[in-house]
Amino acid sequence: MSKSDFFGMKNVTFLDDPLEDRKASLPAHLRYRVRTCIDHTQLDPTATSEQISQLCEEALEYGFASVCVAPCWIPLCKRKLYQAGAPRICTVIGFPHGNESTSSKVFAARDAIIEGADEIDVVVNIGWIKQRSTSLLENELKSLVKVCGRHVILKLIIECCQLTDEEKVYISKLCAETGVDFVKTSTGFSSGGATLEDIKIIRETVGERCSIKAAGGIRTLEDARAFAAAGCARIGCSRSVAIAEQEIAEEKQWADEADIVNFWEHADKVANYINEHYERDRAVAIEVQRRKAEYERLVALRDKGENVDDEIEKILDFNVYQLKWEYDKEHGNPTDPSLIPYLRRDLQQ
Repeated sequence: MSKSDFFGMKNVTFLDDPLEDRKASLPAHLRYRVRTCIDHTQLDPTATSEQISQLCEEALEYGFASVCVAPCWIPLCKRKLYQAGAPRICTVIGFPHGNESTSSKVFAARDAIIEGADEIDVVVNIGWIKQRSTSLLENELKSLVKVCGRHVILKLIIECCQLTDEEKVYISKLCAETGVDFVKTSTGFSSGGATLEDIKIIRETVGERCSIKAAGGIRTLEDARAFAAAGCARIGCSRSVAIAEQEIAEEKQWADEADIVNFWEHADKVANYINEHYERDRAVAIEVQRRKAEYERLVALRDKGENVDDEIEKILDFNVYQLKWEYDKEHGNPTDPSLIPYLRRDLQQ
């Protein structure tokens, strides 16, 4: 299994209790949590330690895949996200223009990994793509893949808004051939962000050899779901909290509605039970009334001095559960297990 498979959509978190047992009946858009593939991003050059701390707290609260921050904030994130199962730490290299030298990118990536980065998003040299500097690009990508090794995710930001479709195919193919884990659409700092058309081009080029991260301009839950449905294993955005809260609200609404549905399903079962046993219960009610009338007649006779004690004892020797059981037996109905605890021992056998 590749790193991108393990940390991508194939490992996405499904809904927990109270919805876990109902997963099979979930609406399609709720069968996985989009927020679990979000890289919660704060790359504003004016960001403060307080904002980065808040970013980490939000990532923990909402279960985002990672926090994406500038390299200088990696140690702070490491302190905030130290526990097992916490979101991963992603940083950016060559950001946002990608025109640093290969050696400087490799050094920065190695330093970030030493500091504690789990994922590296590197901006490609756009000029090299446009002039088809294949050897330079291959050298840079292979060097970065080597630095990241087996455990650190490498994502290459190709800035789709600056490329033609042919150039997108060209660099995506190089990513697949050199072992890059993810092709990332955008920095979010250029003239455009992710588009579904770009995702389609990248996916058709790389197949299953690379995963895809959409970033830039993803502002709503509908946007995030659209990119996830198109095949993006990661989604980079800064409006992650609003997206997560909307998704959680929809989950809760569905859970509440499911509870209501379950209530009515239960009510329907009760109604069906009543209908199935209506004839029996009606017959038992008639029999009880008959016995009551007979008892009153016998008591009147006893009051007149007649010896009817045996008849009275016999008429009183019954209970409703026994009458129901006898009716079912007489009419060939299945035994109602709810009656058994109330029957005489000889009838329970």
